[in-house]
Amino acid sequence: MNVALGNGSIDGTTIIEPIASRAVGEGYAARWRSWADVHPNDTMSTMMYSQAFAESNTEAARRWAKAYIRGLRDYHGGAFVQCLGYPSHRQSG
Repeated sequence: MNVALGNGSIDGTTIIEPIASRAVGEGYAARWRSWADVHPNDTMSTMMYSQAFAESNTEAARRWAKAYIRGLRDYHGGAFVQCLGYPSHRQSG
């Protein structure tokens, strides 16, 4: 996102820390509101695997992701946890 902000491809976005502070510090973004201002009491997180890990440990990666989501649901008292951009498989070409 920082590259797109810097080259003018996009006018606005939601960016997590510390990437947001870097964009502001380098002068190609201004903070409108924090995530907490827009979504009080919310937490934002991202979970990623390297392609090599996902391909060589597919079942372990899947089990860990499911456990992570169960943990989020437990932490939030059973409330719905939304997963955006969670591909069921990688498409190539």
